[in-house]
Amino acid sequence: MAVLAAFVWALRPNRPNVKPAPLRPQDAACPQLDGEFTPTNFTELPGLELDSLSKVRRNHVLLRLNMEPCPCGCNTSIAYCLLSHARCEKCKELAQEIIAEERDRQQP
Repeated sequence: MAVLAAFVWALRPNRPNVKPAPLRPQDAACPQLDGEFTPTNFTELPGLELDSLSKVRRNHVLLRLNMEPCPCGCNTSIAYCLLSHARCEKCKELAQEIIAEERDRQQP
């Protein structure tokens, strides 16, 4: 068994270290942070009008804001960027688009 493991280990191909390209252009107003994207779990986001949404749509909005990365390059979720980078206009625009999409889905 050890010989087989050594043989497989010796044959393993070298894997390139590849990073995905950014999906949207990065904004110079936001700090560029190193590291991997980590989703957040905020349940309240002051400054967003979520009261007009049903509970299901409100949860969809919060899920998307917590799970989608902000396009400014800060490697944080849209929700985190909304709370910590007040100057980031991209995350504000994207949050309003997400709210509008969920509001349209709510209509019968």
